Amino acid sequence: MKTYHLNELPSVHIDSWAEGISNMCDMDEIRKEVYDMVGMVENENDPICPAEFESEYTELSEKYDFRFDSEGKIVSYNLNKKN
Repeated sequence: MKTYHLNELPSVHIDSWAEGISNMCDMDEIRKEVYDMVGMVENENDPICPAEFESEYTELSEKYDFRFDSEGKIVSYNLNKKN
C-alpha cells in the first residue's frame, strides 16, 4: 500500500488532506500540542476548524513522521521521534 505525508495528500484528493488533518485532530496529544504551538487554550464550546491550523498540523505530521493512506487515514506515526 502506498502511503503519503500530509503535505502530499492534496495532490491525491483535497478531501484526503482534510480527512488526514481531522484524524490527527482526533488524537488528544496532537491537538493539545497544536493549541500549545499557537498559544491558545482549547474551548470545547467554541471549537476551531482543524484546517485553520494547517501549518501546525503539517509541522507535527513531519515531526512525528505521520503517514496516511490515499483516503487520509493514519497508517503510522512515531510520537517518540525527536527532531
